[in-house]
Amino acid sequence: MRGAESEDGKDVNANTPDRSTAAAFPRYLTGEVVADSVALRWPGLYARRWRLPRVVDRFLVPATPEPHISCNLRGMAEFRERDVGGTWVTRQIRGGDLFVTRSRTPYEVRFQSPPGQELDTLSLHIAVEPFLAALEARYPGKADRAEVVDFFGRDEISSRSPPA
Repeated sequence: MRGAESEDGKDVNANTPDRSTAAAFPRYLTGEVVADSVALRWPGLYARRWRLPRVVDRFLVPATPEPHISCNLRGMAEFRERDVGGTWVTRQIRGGDLFVTRSRTPYEVRFQSPPGQELDTLSLHIAVEPFLAALEARYPGKADRAEVVDFFGRDEISSRSPPA
């Protein structure tokens, strides 16, 4: 698994740890970070806009303690993911599709877009403390029992209004 390359020639798995943080997340993924909120110093939130290559053979996504939300703004791809060494789950993704995870283990991803339909995504990581505070506000006295489940779905509003 280690040593796979993306279309841009980047060795995307050579030094990928099983766990990382939201702050370090971009160094392990392929693609171009077009905008990054790190410069804005927003407390508890990492927002990044990515342009991804057309073809990524396979890369390892490290687990992070922070919940992760990824919204595909435009483009389409056959997107495959799996637990390391597990069975691939295949999805056809397009603008407006959302992924939510708080994966405690790393997972593998591969995808391929038609020419001219490369993925343009917004990636959000919410720091653990504000996330837990929001859970406590919503579920007083029960936040410690709340779990983030992996989710794949569609945001109909963002799928109708392409970003600038």
